[in-house]
Amino acid sequence: MYPYFLNKDELDIKMCNDNSEFNMDDGSNMKNQADYRMYILQMIEDSILDGNKDMNYYERLSQRIQDEDDKNTLRRIHLNKMKHKKMLMEIYNMLTSEEPNLEGKYEEREIGDNLLQEFENSIERELEGSESYRVLLSSFEDLPVRDMVYEMLIDEQNNAQRMNHLYSKYR
Repeated sequence: MYPYFLNKDELDIKMCNDNSEFNMDDGSNMKNQADYRMYILQMIEDSILDGNKDMNYYERLSQRIQDEDDKNTLRRIHLNKMKHKKMLMEIYNMLTSEEPNLEGKYEEREIGDNLLQEFENSIERELEGSESYRVLLSSFEDLPVRDMVYEMLIDEQNNAQRMNHLYSKYR
């Protein structure tokens, strides 16, 4: 789907020197490159799982909306999540030559009765997703992979804007 295929050996994650520490946003730090690499792989797995939850969530949420344009907005977000899953799985495979082990880790996101609250929560999740992609973006040196992550980051920001529009409309 995307022209981002690379040899695993050509894909580099930015790393700290063996003699330095990499400070994380949560205040912790990584002592070596292997720890940082595992952190990035876990972040990719978590993003795939969150995307799965969101993908199904937006599909089900679209069924609760009457307006056809608004349904299409939610379907567009659903399709973005499908695209992100494919891209993240491709990146994971490039880093490890394996598929992520996601078996038994899938959870479904519940939809409450208050649509406004659902829209508000979705805005927050989309913005949190864009923050995760910012971390991933700064972790790769390979430009095609950075382009993929950048595309996902922009999609997340656009999704937040779309949800903000729906929130304002239904308010």
